[in-house]
Amino acid sequence: MTLYLNVSKARVHFKNMLGNANHLIVTMLVGLEAVDRRIITEIPEDLHAAWNPRDPVASARRSRRLLLDMALARAVDSLDVYIRWSRRKPELIQEEDYSARLMGPDAVSH
Repeated sequence: MTLYLNVSKARVHFKNMLGNANHLIVTMLVGLEAVDRRIITEIPEDLHAAWNPRDPVASARRSRRLLLDMALARAVDSLDVYIRWSRRKPELIQEEDYSARLMGPDAVSH
């Protein structure tokens, strides 16, 4: 049986989990940039949330760091899902030695 990485179930699960993350990250960065440039200085009334930072610019910069950390965590989780689905039958990673090294010594057999 010939398997193709770009049409595998592992890739489908990876894409579903990661989604359109780049677009969403850029959208959030645009909002943070508006705070940083003081285009947005107060929370919209219909947002119904508390937001009153002492320094909005510093808050926006710290929020960027959090956003990138969360995006990296999501990407790592998505890669983990891809690898785990790649090991399901029919396996995309068919070289047993490589598969074992990839999963590490504590991996549970599939």
